[in-house]
Amino acid sequence: YTKSIPWTREWLRAGVESFSAFWGYNTTVTSVPTHHAPDHLGQLLAEEGIIAVEGNQLEYIDSISRFEIDLDSYLQLGGAGAVRAEAQRQRGELQKLLETQDFLALQWHSQNALSSMYSHADAQLLLDEFVTTVEMIRSQYPFSIFVTASELAQLKATGFSVLQWPDPRTPDPRTPNPQTPTHFSPSEYTNTTTNTSSPSAARWAHQQ
Repeated sequence: YTKSIPWTREWLRAGVESFSAFWGYNTTVTSVPTHHAPDHLGQLLAEEGIIAVEGNQLEYIDSISRFEIDLDSYLQLGGAGAVRAEAQRQRGELQKLLETQDFLALQWHSQNALSSMYSHADAQLLLDEFVTTVEMIRSQYPFSIFVTASELAQLKATGFSVLQWPDPRTPDPRTPNPQTPTHFSPSEYTNTTTNTSSPSAARWAHQQ
């Protein structure tokens, strides 16, 4: 909130360029640090090609609801039993959102996936809860599909998505390699989406 618009514009430009240089494609989706954003941030994000933000409402760009699962603190304070109980509770909350949200980003907090932070048993415990969450989505919402955050934003905006990966044959890693577009007809499908940080999971259910 204390930074000027020119400072923020340059800060964003450097970040977007760094992302592109490292991953080999341009980002189109982001989330706001600590979910606090000045009023002008949406316009500056749009200038950098960002089409959607997760977990915030900003002008000029789309918003995607996000549900975060973080079990680390329960592991530290209550052990395996607390993790299992909290994971089950959070899956219940997630189910409620999947019944009402057309597009939902599911964030599996990154620290829950860092095996170097935990013993083998604790890392496996957290991984098992991740797998159980994905299996719950697939079993209860059998028309689920998994997409990236970028595809999720595209599908929400237009019903089409193009997944871009760097082409290993291209010397410049920033040159993307568009794949075949994915299209879902709004007349045939309704959509609810979840996402696991980078990958996203989308539920597409036939309208009755």
